[in-house]
Amino acid sequence: MIINAVQAFNNLNGKIVSREELKTIAILATDQGQHSITKKIDQLLNSEQDLEFKITIGSREIERLPEDCLCGIDQEIPQMEFEGLGKAVSPDDIYQMITDKMIEQIEAASGEGYKTKWRKEGYLIPFNFSTRKPYRGINAMMLTDFAMGSFENPFFLTFNQIEKHKGKIKKGAKAAKVVYFTQLYKYEQAEPELEYGTYNRLKMISWLKKNRKDIKLLEKFSPESITDQNAIPILKYYNVFNGSDIEDIDFDLENFKIGYYNNGIKGNDDSRLEIAEAIFKSFPTPAPKLKHEPGRAYYNFVDDFISMPEFKDFDTGLDYYRTLFHEMTHSTGFEERLNRKVKNRFGSKAYAKEELIAEFGAVFLSAQAGIIWRNQSNHAEYIKNWQNALPHLKKDNRLLMRSASAAQKATDFILNYDKEGIPKFHKELENLKNSKPEKKAKNKSEEQLSLFEGLNAPAPEKFKSIKEFANFAYNWAKANLTGKKYEHNEIGETVHFTNAGIYHAIRSRRTKLKVQLIFKAMEMLKNSTLIKFEKDKKKRAEIAGVYRMKSYAVIDKFPYEVVLTLRKGENGTVYYDHKAIEAKRLTIDAESEKSQSAVNSKPFIKDKENNSSGLNAPENTETELAVLDDQEPEVLQTLPQPVQKEETAMVHKAEVIQPQEAKPEPISRQKNPKSRAARREQLKNKTFRYYNIPNQEIAKFLGNVEIKDEESVGISITAPQGAGKTRFLFQVINAFAKNYKVGHASMEEHPDSSLYLKKEDQYIDPENLHNIEAPVINTMEDLHALIMRNDIIAIDSFEKLREIQKDVQVDKDFRKKYDSKLFIFIFQLTSDGNMRGGSKSQFDVDIVLFTEKFEDYRENFIYTNKNRYNELPETDLKYSIFKQQMLLPEGREKNQENKDVSDINFEEVESFEVGSDSGSSSEIIVTAY
Repeated sequence: MIINAVQAFNNLNGKIVSREELKTIAILATDQGQHSITKKIDQLLNSEQDLEFKITIGSREIERLPEDCLCGIDQEIPQMEFEGLGKAVSPDDIYQMITDKMIEQIEAASGEGYKTKWRKEGYLIPFNFSTRKPYRGINAMMLTDFAMGSFENPFFLTFNQIEKHKGKIKKGAKAAKVVYFTQLYKYEQAEPELEYGTYNRLKMISWLKKNRKDIKLLEKFSPESITDQNAIPILKYYNVFNGSDIEDIDFDLENFKIGYYNNGIKGNDDSRLEIAEAIFKSFPTPAPKLKHEPGRAYYNFVDDFISMPEFKDFDTGLDYYRTLFHEMTHSTGFEERLNRKVKNRFGSKAYAKEELIAEFGAVFLSAQAGIIWRNQSNHAEYIKNWQNALPHLKKDNRLLMRSASAAQKATDFILNYDKEGIPKFHKELENLKNSKPEKKAKNKSEEQLSLFEGLNAPAPEKFKSIKEFANFAYNWAKANLTGKKYEHNEIGETVHFTNAGIYHAIRSRRTKLKVQLIFKAMEMLKNSTLIKFEKDKKKRAEIAGVYRMKSYAVIDKFPYEVVLTLRKGENGTVYYDHKAIEAKRLTIDAESEKSQSAVNSKPFIKDKENNSSGLNAPENTETELAVLDDQEPEVLQTLPQPVQKEETAMVHKAEVIQPQEAKPEPISRQKNPKSRAARREQLKNKTFRYYNIPNQEIAKFLGNVEIKDEESVGISITAPQGAGKTRFLFQVINAFAKNYKVGHASMEEHPDSSLYLKKEDQYIDPENLHNIEAPVINTMEDLHALIMRNDIIAIDSFEKLREIQKDVQVDKDFRKKYDSKLFIFIFQLTSDGNMRGGSKSQFDVDIVLFTEKFEDYRENFIYTNKNRYNELPETDLKYSIFKQQMLLPEGREKNQENKDVSDINFEEVESFEVGSDSGSSSEIIVTAY
């Protein structure tokens, strides 16, 4: 029987227990990721030296989803309706359900004479029908029967989703399980006694505000901060049905080939798979070296290399890549990558977990490459590997989920996603595609169809014309936006998404950018801030007024400043309508950005063969918007039109300007006092000043930062919660405080709190404390006084600042308002990657910094997105928060002096071996495949 740490702790109430019993429960809690229990027991044992204790538990513990299980599991919005078993299901029940399913697969198959469950063609990746996103981690494994099967239809739907799309479940259909987590917000205090819990974040905030007079913590922290600090991730699950078991829903599989395979490769004819090769080549640098030697497949953790037999030595090419992916997954555990610290012998639990991680990782990567995971010849070996882990699975029902989560993390590391969520190997494939002069005919048995396109947001390049793209976006928006609403706190209105508003956005003067922004509509609305409320310019009686909102979106890797229009009807209802949307690309450096001119713009050319507007046609730049390319000058007639008053669309075709020879007009040499030449003459004797930063690591990272005589310099640090941005800020404050006066507006942590004092002791040199002040900031006047008294001003955070003044902006209220100051702003990201406290302000600075967060906080680092004062390549600008120093650029040879004495290999062999190499360090050969 598996002991549950939460149950064991809660059962202590009213009992007398020994010190050793408490230590045992603390160890169990740590192993199961219930660190709040470990902390409580440690505090008790450290404060009291008794051998026995009578335990009274004031508040029972709730089982939390451990952080090492989160990767690959989605967080569901609390307002959504969930489907489950109709009764309370504990997280422990869910862990056991997953484990039982795996054990059932193992025990039901001997590995010999097994009948394959997969088809000669089908889908390898399961998808959520509503979001069109692939399931990841443990969900991907469960839906594919742990890589034993494939799908005729890749889509899965909940019962409510089936009803929404007016479908029917076939008789005898069986549901599958999908796990997710939701946040429980809970608050309790002893005096006065208060206790409240809810899955709704807004309700929690409202309850805290309602009880403000009884909660002293609100004197130091906002209701939002307290709510987030008391969030508990809870594991849950619901039922889903595969599309093949559903009738009356058009899944349009002819136009959805993501993750689809067709026959695969039957033998090894020395043909390489482009996708698999691209995945290997896209491994983040420095990548492990690949060596080929006879009869050995393993990864060496010490010297960081993968050893593989020659490609021709495998029965099939697919077997080669499956094995390579397995070893690549092992290599992510290297100390300079994900640092899984795998140094355990065969038969141990840690060893079994690493093998599960490598197996899962190979499954995930194979699905990306379109490689079916199992065939008749290697199925016996597959089952054998699972059987090796069976004893540990029966003792620890969390091992499987933790392994799948770690494998998903390893896969994400290998795929090397960019900020838009696009794997790096897509670019590798595009390079291959562009380098080929002709499209080579494919053998049907080798065909790999659309395995990588569209795994994230749909790319316009997939469509032949903007019209086709607009039709797709319109249908997507009807299914995913129409009928939804959002309560916008700043304007105090509920914004509704309607079919008519979406139709307006696509129909009128459509461009590729405008259509792409449809997919960002909800995100942009949530991040938007009010510019002004104005009357309807057309003076329509049915419109009471218009909210003009500023927001931000990233399209094709470029950030855009976007102005939204929200129309308020005469009945008081506010509708989203970005028909009149304006978008301006935010450049990294305005001085170096090439501008587009009307003279250089070209007309949108019709394809002569199919009479459709190609997306690769020359761009048509509209003068009122910075970048709105590929405009199609015709009404979108194919869209089903909602009943409404028709409007006339005004369309302007770009004029074609032919180059003409002309005699150059003589240029006047009369002096212009406002010219740049005159201004440079005035500045030729000016002495420029730069900040003197004694800390060499900080100085190298930030660069040669100018002290401006007019206006000020701004730095933004953006990161999710727990990434270490505040600790980095303290390090920066200490670096500047040596030579300058620093004002710290610490609005997240009270300057007199133990948290603040601990960071001060850890990061601030005693002699620098005289140059630092950190008063309590309650008003903008308090902040203004702090700014005027100091040279450097650090504001933590911009979100808190907006609680004081909603419309505060970095550019207007700081950089351009004050002279000769340096402002450092902290911006916080939510768990889903959205911006808190303003979306554009983080880019209204001279230096833009982001934080890369890892499971192990010691791996977190700051990296540069923009820095006008540093000439080093952005790829070299990474700063370790834990080590307090710059990280070595990628690709630089690591220091070999501190090499571990034990060589650890993960190798494909028949048995476990321990031997010695000329009497030196032992070599451990670990079965991997």
